[in-house]
Amino acid sequence: MGYYNRGDLPFHYALADAFTICDQYFCSVQGPTNPNRLYQWTGMIDPLGTGGGPVTDNSEDGYSWTTYPEMLQDAGVSWRVYQEADNFDDNPLAWFTQFKDASTSSALYTKGMARVSSINSAITADIAAGTFPTVSWIVAPTAQCEHPANRPADGANFVSGVLSAIASDQATWDSTVVFYNFDENDGFFDHVAPPTAPSGTAAEYVSGLPIGMGPRVPMTVISPWSAGGRVCSQTFDHTSPLQFAELVTGVQCSNISAWRREVSGNLTSAFNFGNSPVAFPTNLPNTAALVTAANNEESLPAPTVPSAGALPAQESGDRPAQPVGYVFNTTSWTDTSTGRIWFQTVSAGSLGAAFTAYTVNDRTYDAWPYTCASGGTISDYFSAKTYGGGPYDIDLHGPDGYLRGFQGNVLTWSSTTKAHPEAYVVDNQDGATLKLTVTNAGTVSAVFTINPNAAYLASGGSASTVTVAAGGSYSTTLDATSAGRYDFTVTANTGDGFARRFAGRLYTQA
Repeated sequence: MGYYNRGDLPFHYALADAFTICDQYFCSVQGPTNPNRLYQWTGMIDPLGTGGGPVTDNSEDGYSWTTYPEMLQDAGVSWRVYQEADNFDDNPLAWFTQFKDASTSSALYTKGMARVSSINSAITADIAAGTFPTVSWIVAPTAQCEHPANRPADGANFVSGVLSAIASDQATWDSTVVFYNFDENDGFFDHVAPPTAPSGTAAEYVSGLPIGMGPRVPMTVISPWSAGGRVCSQTFDHTSPLQFAELVTGVQCSNISAWRREVSGNLTSAFNFGNSPVAFPTNLPNTAALVTAANNEESLPAPTVPSAGALPAQESGDRPAQPVGYVFNTTSWTDTSTGRIWFQTVSAGSLGAAFTAYTVNDRTYDAWPYTCASGGTISDYFSAKTYGGGPYDIDLHGPDGYLRGFQGNVLTWSSTTKAHPEAYVVDNQDGATLKLTVTNAGTVSAVFTINPNAAYLASGGSASTVTVAAGGSYSTTLDATSAGRYDFTVTANTGDGFARRFAGRLYTQA
């Protein structure tokens, strides 16, 4: 598998260094281009089949549900699709009968279907005429769309032209945001499993299978209020730009499911609206020169596969983070009467999120998705005695690297001569610390070991131990890194593999 680095994509990296990137922005659909683009323009794939859907492949059979551009049109809000004669068939409005059958003099045609000779020139002309719309969709031509095998340099040159057209007028730049996103990705390199709705969630399943989300895709938020090379790690998907447009226009997109609204943000967390607007940067790479360099490479021999491969290296350091309202506290306990291990997660912040529990060892692999609403609670149990004979190994994953790992043996708690260990942490909401509590409900003392893991951007450290008497407890403070990241594992000397892992990121809560 190949990959690009900073030397290959200097313009893309420079945009990310100048503005805010969203590293938890997911495709809407675990599928190909067309369903994801339908989410970008309409907020759904018509899962109930009321308008020609559900659409789960790249077919274009002719759909009839109401798109968000139509909702804007009905509300009197200006909008437009900017596209050239070649649009790589990436304007999904063309797949809807109301647009295909529209009169060439109608708003649906002139705003949604008409082509221009140059997108940059059309934007410049609309700005000069005072007709640049409130909401725009910009569709790149094939050669500039960055879809393999089209060159990234050409895509960079296209994006640079669009941004230059907008930034050339100060008033327009001072009132504009550009969401630079991609419809779908193969996900080969992505190690983050996408959020998934629980079975039966309204408008999120087709033929018993979840619609999404899909793998993460790049998203750069380019505006006067998103400057500074920051990262926003709230969960987003293709409904998020529509949710942002709702705030700007007051026009609701009725197609977006309640689940997407609960777990996918509206992108406002990517901005610093309280700050003074920042001018468009003048030091971005010259994209015309990048195209020239790419042209010159056309005459070079084709690359050969290295005899020995090498993994890509992550750039060092941590970007400054936009504050996110994620605060989730998870506890666990053993029910000796049923041989079950339980967990409970409580949302103590301003945001809800999707979670998934995975059985790692000791039983057949499976996954269980959950939705924890803002201010809500989720809980579940695993029958460790029934399915594993007592041992269990379960990971609970949530947003922004949230992980709670549970290992042990429920039979330990059935013994009257053993320690009965448990451990949990509470987010202190200061962006820097957690409160760890370990308990021992058994009849003999337990020695707990608190180990800071040397995981991604969590530097590790020296392990410490504490002895907790029978029936006792102990609390201490755990420190996150300066960027709020943490990763700790707590074990006990019970000989049954007991461990609790706590990893994630902390944010100061207002």
